[in-house]
Parts: sequence; C-alpha cells; structure tokens
Amino acid sequence: MFRDPFKRFILTIVILIVGLNTAAHAQDITQKLAGFDEFMEKTLKDWNAPGIGVGIVVGDKLVFAKGYGYRDYEKKLPVTPQTMFTIASNTKLFTAVAAGMLVEEGKLTWDRPIKESVPTIEFYNSYLNNTITLRDMLSHRTGITRHDSI
Repeated sequence: MFRDPFKRFILTIVILIVGLNTAAHAQDITQKLAGFDEFMEKTLKDWNAPGIGVGIVVGDKLVFAKGYGYRDYEKKLPVTPQTMFTIASNTKLFTAVAAGMLVEEGKLTWDRPIKESVPTIEFYNSYLNNTITLRDMLSHRTGITRHDSI
C-alpha cells in the first residue's frame, strides 16, 4: 500500500504530527523529533530533491520550523524557515478542505446558492448571484473565466 516513497513520507509526517499533542513542551517536541533531521536528509537524497521546508503547528503554535537542503542548489543557498515556496494548485486543496469543514459544521452548503451562506459575495449579474453554489465554484463550473478576483 505504501510502496510509493511520497506516500510513506506523508504517512510519516502525519504520524509525527498526530504524536505531538497540544500540551507538548519544547523538550517533549525535541524528544519526539529525535532522528527527524537524519530522516529528512535521507528523504532529500532518495527523492533527489534540492530542498524542503518543514513546519509543524500544534494547536495555534508553531513548534518546529526548519529547512533542509538548498533553495538555490547552484549557489548553495540553504532552505530556511523563512524560505518562500510556490505551492501551485495546493491552495485548491486547502480551500476545499476548509470549505468541507464548514459544510460539516453547517456554516456552508455544497448545493445551495453560495450567496445564501456568504451574502457579501457578488458576481457580475443577478443570475449568477442566485445560482452559483460552492460545489460549482470548487469544480470550476461557474462559466466565469479566471476566478482570481471573486
């Protein structure tokens, strides 16, 4: 099931994060992350990746932030906790997960007009205001090109 190194890596990260509880102290976190640096160095080598940044948030507190490898391999500039990475289409995933959580809480719905839940949203005509759903928006089936500005 987890022959793919990426899936193994993600599973390891999830297990690591789940193992960190909200009452964890700095010493506990240090203990729980023992061997993590070596794991990340091996991951970079196995994936032939130049660099990666790792951040772990517990509750509302950043408990670990570290860069591994290089943000610019040719110039040997290291990845740091401040290195900015492009995340491409992952923002769609984050948005869909957050929306799904709000649907579960009853604050949004998938198939009712989004205007009912978010009255401040405005499309360019009343037909769209009265018909576009959250599902439409997340599926890119509104008929509106380039959703960047809505």
